[in-house]
Amino acid sequence: MDVLSPYILEYVSKLNIDKDTVNYVLDLSNELVERTKLAEKAPEFDKAGPKLENGEVSLPPGNEEIYREFGKAGLYAIFAPEDYEGMGLPYTLYTGFTEIVSRACGSTGLGVAVQGSVIDILTAFGNEKQKAKYLPRLAKGEIFGSVAFTEPVAGSDLANTKTTAIDEGDYFVLNGQKQFITNGGFSEVYVVLARTDPDKGKKGYSQLLLERDMEGFSVGRLEKKYGLEGSPTAVLNFDNVKVPKENLLGTRGEGLKQTILGLSGGERIGVAAWSTGIAYTAYLEAKEYSQIRKAFGKPIGEIPIIKSKLEKMEKQLDLARKSYVRAAVVKDTGGPWALEASIAKLYASEAAVDITYQNQQIHGGNGITRDYPAERHVRDVRTATIGGGTSEIQQLIITRNIKQKQMKFVGEEGSWEKWFIPAEDYTVLIPKGLVDWEFWGVQK
Repeated sequence: MDVLSPYILEYVSKLNIDKDTVNYVLDLSNELVERTKLAEKAPEFDKAGPKLENGEVSLPPGNEEIYREFGKAGLYAIFAPEDYEGMGLPYTLYTGFTEIVSRACGSTGLGVAVQGSVIDILTAFGNEKQKAKYLPRLAKGEIFGSVAFTEPVAGSDLANTKTTAIDEGDYFVLNGQKQFITNGGFSEVYVVLARTDPDKGKKGYSQLLLERDMEGFSVGRLEKKYGLEGSPTAVLNFDNVKVPKENLLGTRGEGLKQTILGLSGGERIGVAAWSTGIAYTAYLEAKEYSQIRKAFGKPIGEIPIIKSKLEKMEKQLDLARKSYVRAAVVKDTGGPWALEASIAKLYASEAAVDITYQNQQIHGGNGITRDYPAERHVRDVRTATIGGGTSEIQQLIITRNIKQKQMKFVGEEGSWEKWFIPAEDYTVLIPKGLVDWEFWGVQK
């Protein structure tokens, strides 16, 4: 049984699934990771990196085949609707798949998380024709998707989006540029945020479904990054791309709202699961190394300061898993999941950065060499506190919710603070010490 299983099994009645289903998905995920030898190949993917040649993006040799294998096994189909060749299971199980892949390879795990985000957005906002066209192929890994929201001057501030989509009758003419797009150029379909009605303020944004082979779409460059070197992160250029009106996703003028909901759900919870996966591997490596490496005549794991570090890492992992699984369950069952997603993303990402750093520290001089994976984990997980909304933005979201919803602090329970939302009759759990309440002007 996978270490993650008990965290999900706690909610089987709420999710209306059984124990066998949970373990089937987690076991299948592990089986595919082992069969494809993903963990062994991760350093090779990191070294080789993706390539941009003649306008086309390719993944590191052997990586695309692994992505395709996941699709053939039905893993992208976990929470896709049954009407569109999905399993129709809870999104919570997809986060488990994401964590398991990320334990083996951070770059590949991020691609899995993004595929889930696109499926989530299409399921939520797509019409029947769009779902029928894209969801079965996404679920089977025949095509891959990316979200294209970020721009050079619009990251956390999505309202500063400059990309335009001018209405020209049967189609929109798309012009602009997107930056930091995961799997950009490799993916065949993109969810793009653009201004369709610039004079309507926040009601002037819409989401469009863009296909890679549309004329005027191009990849400007692949970013040279500090981490995740096996994953393509692209600048995308749109030069008078004619996007058919039928590719308008959701409601015209609701693009900003849809994007924020998409970020709050699939992307932020996905990032929390992804970063937890990397952190778990780092913890296991630190634990193993501390038993092998000796100093002063004994394993360093017996030295109190190292033992204390390992105990803290274990507690952090426990809270990270509880946070993101809880957020996913709330999303599946219709609670205030946007707030829960921010809590999970903030805690899991910050904890993962600390855990990977401590793993490197425990490895000493070996931790900064390429002979050990410790340094790769540090690099890979660093983006966790930035992508999908920075840690500072998550703190802003959490504290703004507390003020606007007049949430009441009702006490502590173990490692959690309990905050009650009167209007929703719902209690939110926030890890102790996650937010500096005094700085944000929150009274407990």
